[in-house]
Amino acid sequence: MDGERTAATAGVVACLLTAGAVAAPYVLLPASALQYVARYYGAGPVNPLALGLLGLLGAIIFASGRERRSDPDLVAGIMLSVGLFSVVVAGLWALGFDPVAVGATDAIDFMRTHRWSVLAGTGLELVAALWYAAARDLVPVPGLGSATGR
Repeated sequence: MDGERTAATAGVVACLLTAGAVAAPYVLLPASALQYVARYYGAGPVNPLALGLLGLLGAIIFASGRERRSDPDLVAGIMLSVGLFSVVVAGLWALGFDPVAVGATDAIDFMRTHRWSVLAGTGLELVAALWYAAARDLVPVPGLGSATGR
């Protein structure tokens, strides 16, 4: 049970980190560069703004599994799917993005590194979902299985 709670808590944190990373340009970029944020998020083949919403939703889902308000096995399956989808969307966006195409010369350095933090956040979501599923004995991950022997 403790492994499940820890994995679910890690999932909540990872999802909130992803949502925060998606919102970061609106907070961290200077006002003169905010006009480029929409172009920045629309520059790749996939718009990653949905990842922020999925991050917030994922935090709620992980928390409901941790507190046993939802079926933990269902939560594990949903979050594995959401985590995998998020990694694919973030990966397509990060790899298909050209910061120069946005035209924000004062924000290009930020944009070059920021996309990788969004991808890392979604990767953490997927790892947390795998950890949670392994703690529930739903996926065989050596060293992360449930101590209950369910």
